Amino acid sequence: MSNVLDLVDQTAFLGERATKATNLLQVVWVYNRAIDIDAVRDFHRHLQQGRLSRRIERSPLPFGRHRWVWPCDQPELEIAATRPRGEFDAWVDEQANTALDPEHGPGWHLAVLPFTDGGARGELRYLPLPHRRGRALRSVGRRRFRPPRPDQLACRRLTAALASAARGRPSNRARHPLHGPGRRRGSAIRPT
Repeated sequence: MSNVLDLVDQTAFLGERATKATNLLQVVWVYNRAIDIDAVRDFHRHLQQGRLSRRIERSPLPFGRHRWVWPCDQPELEIAATRPRGEFDAWVDEQANTALDPEHGPGWHLAVLPFTDGGARGELRYLPLPHRRGRALRSVGRRRFRPPRPDQLACRRLTAALASAARGRPSNRARHPLHGPGRRRGSAIRPT
């Protein structure tokens, strides 16, 4: 599997940067019983190890494709101070106003709000780049793909971008009508 962004993801990322607007998905769920914090911590750890944690590194070339990289830091699990159930909507609004960033991070956030009368609410916010997030949530806990860290790419980033750009372009020979596939340079064209 390649660490190069799909064209759909790169287009969405560049569109959000150009318009200075970001899409955000916020998933909220309710526990009407005591919450198992250890299980939530396990879920958080699985999210940290999966595709949801990837970040985007821009190509050093203006025409190059961006890449997925593994972050140097990870978002922490937020366990909020206990509140009454009536303050849940205000807490959700507070959570929604916290910035997420697919390039500089964090790209997702998991939080839990315990209630004074028992039970709790959980909240997961993430940036919905089409291929990144859907696949990431389906593969929670599976560590099949781990892109390189940004500091591992420092010395070979330009070389990789140039090689990728070169592979993406057809050669001059293939584009020339007289030297197409199956034709040698200098061979005569025979009339039919």
